[in-house]
Amino acid sequence: MKRPTLTLIAGSTQTKNVLSNQLQQLAGDYITVRAFAIDETLPHHIEESRSFILF
Repeated sequence: MKRPTLTLIAGSTQTKNVLSNQLQQLAGDYITVRAFAIDETLPHHIEESRSFILF
């Protein structure tokens, strides 16, 4: 069964890296963590099925 996805959108690359690492350590066995930063390239589309999005 496919794991749910948590998509993190952070304000900076440094924040993205810190938070995504923490989320991966805490919940990586149960969810897939995807992370983006506003000061980097954002995806044009975020898959919403079975996804949680954090800003």
